[in-house]
Amino acid sequence: MDRDSVVLIRTSPSEMYSKLQIYRNQRIKYESNDSSLQFECVPYGLFVEHEIACYESYYYIFRLLNAPDPNQFLILYVTKDSITQFGITKPCTAEIFGDIDYDGKFEIGGFETYCEADDKACLSKDWFSVFKIEKGFPVDRKLTDYLRPRPRSKKAK
Repeated sequence: MDRDSVVLIRTSPSEMYSKLQIYRNQRIKYESNDSSLQFECVPYGLFVEHEIACYESYYYIFRLLNAPDPNQFLILYVTKDSITQFGITKPCTAEIFGDIDYDGKFEIGGFETYCEADDKACLSKDWFSVFKIEKGFPVDRKLTDYLRPRPRSKKAK
């Protein structure tokens, strides 16, 4: 791909970055239209780029603040000619982040909500899933079942 320039904009110093523009060859290729987005940005960690091996294309994966729930992720689909919004994921704590099973698909996995440690009513293990970055963000059932936290058994006295 050509080199892209990513620009974040905020309306005041007290606010989060809420607008995204991506330029290629000094021409705008993508601009977010949703002012409710809040980009979580750290130096050298604004987004992750994932190459789709067979198609000469990429995903740009941006972390979105979704407080008080876990983050969401804005996924952009990038080709030589265009940059389009692929989608925004459901909330996820993202302990799993990358192509962890080497199938060529980027996976994001974790809890969909936060639970207090002593909250017996919170069935957090049921809210754990790993999904693939592909149309509809399908749950990878095999990875989810393998990585889902298991209840601890009480030790015999």
